[in-house]
Amino acid sequence: MARPPHHAPNRRIPFATVLLLCLLVRSFACCAEEPINGTDALQALVRQLVDVRRETGRASAQWREQQASLAAERDLLAAENERLTQLLASRETAAAEAEQADAGTRRALADRKASLEKLALPLAEAETRLRSLSGQLPPERLAPLREVMATLPPAHPSHPADDLTERLRNALAVLTELQKQDQLIHATRIMLSPPNGSLREMNVLFVGLAMGFAVDQLGETAAIGTTTPDGWRWRWDATLAPFIRKALTIHAKEAPADFVELPLAIREER
Repeated sequence: MARPPHHAPNRRIPFATVLLLCLLVRSFACCAEEPINGTDALQALVRQLVDVRRETGRASAQWREQQASLAAERDLLAAENERLTQLLASRETAAAEAEQADAGTRRALADRKASLEKLALPLAEAETRLRSLSGQLPPERLAPLREVMATLPPAHPSHPADDLTERLRNALAVLTELQKQDQLIHATRIMLSPPNGSLREMNVLFVGLAMGFAVDQLGETAAIGTTTPDGWRWRWDATLAPFIRKALTIHAKEAPADFVELPLAIREER
């Protein structure tokens, strides 16, 4: 009975074996050209085989070492690439957030500038009214206000101030000082000229900034001062002398507290 043909398995021949066979073939070729002793030839072949195996082993060991080193370097490069990728992503995120914050800041500044620009006209009108007070108040009451009122811009500046924030701050400071002075009662002495008399010293009691009461040393002449659009004006009325003297005495704590009737406004006859 015929047997089926036997097929040998397909096996790969190692590179070292192929190299060894090539060397053997070369050695036999050399022996064929120059006949030598068989023992010497065999020993030479063995030495060559040993050298080949030694070189092959050394090359394999070096390759394994280099392979491990290359694998480690590959892992390091992969880790560094991952770190740089994450760093770049975080910086891109931070840059995007900073851009959003910057855009928000720019919008807030634009809104603030628009709001301040809306205040420009009302602020200019308020500054004009505040400046006009310097011509309506008595000089004696302007002394504590001169420094703060000097911060107001001039009525017709050659170079208008662009800093509305600073102008608004100065105007509020003037208003604050005006309110403070308007709540005070101030006594002093000034020189006044009655309509039908010579210049004389008068005791004056200022109530706030809008009213003043004056009486002479003898209590014979009296006047009431008020603010008007044309400036501070004294109106003379001798009948008020005793009341004004009493108010001055109480204010100086030379008499006990008591009610004093003083006019708060005077209607000018037309």
